[in-house]
Amino acid sequence: MKTEKADSFASEIKPIFDEIKQAGIVTLAGIATALNARGIQTARGGRWHATTVRNIFQRIENDE
Repeated sequence: MKTEKADSFASEIKPIFDEIKQAGIVTLAGIATALNARGIQTARGGRWHATTVRNIFQRIENDE
């Protein structure tokens, strides 16, 4: 159940990650900063960090 929710969240957030990357922000820390600046919370309602972004990227890659 937890895995399904995490996979679903990763799928939902992927377009936003892609949009940020297309704007030229490609580092994990930069993406985290951009997400926080937009007011987008993590799946648990917290702030983004480089490791959180990395974990989502890994989940997206494993899903593809």
